[in-house]
Amino acid sequence: MNYANEFSEILVILQDNLELKQRVLTLIKEKPIFGKSIKGDSRVEEFRKILGELVNGNINSLEISYTEVESRLPRSQSIYVSDNRVFASGWAERLVRTHLSRFYNQSVLEELDEGGEEECFIPSSSSSNLSPRCTIIQNKNYKVKELLQNLIINYDLEQYDGSIKVPEHPYCSHVVKPLEDN
Repeated sequence: MNYANEFSEILVILQDNLELKQRVLTLIKEKPIFGKSIKGDSRVEEFRKILGELVNGNINSLEISYTEVESRLPRSQSIYVSDNRVFASGWAERLVRTHLSRFYNQSVLEELDEGGEEECFIPSSSSSNLSPRCTIIQNKNYKVKELLQNLIINYDLEQYDGSIKVPEHPYCSHVVKPLEDN
């Protein structure tokens, strides 16, 4: 089975790895998604649709997905319309990148855990703009259960802490992989 080496490969890999793609789509439908920019009315559900369309290939690129988020979840219809921190420049890109990475990595970790794998690997990234934290986490093995639990605590329960997780931040280009896929 194929797995991404970094964020930029996720959508291509999901077109080839149908089992993983289905797992990602299930998480998109079922897991909580938090964020002030998608709070209120049916904004979370609309965001889920956009992510699903992106993963299914009905939206052809990340850039188009950002435009779709801005168009279908307009700032003017948000309860936080006047909050420039919620709608800072690039808000739609951060939202899409964070949750696409989150659901992809959670799917890989769940698959590894269910397969009895105890460790996974976070490869290096080709990004030249790595955060200090990202520089520290790459090229190392990690416990599958620990990374999975960290993702759940931070993203499902919205209890953000300093634990190692992938993604570490909205522009994180790291992914998790099986050890034998290195």
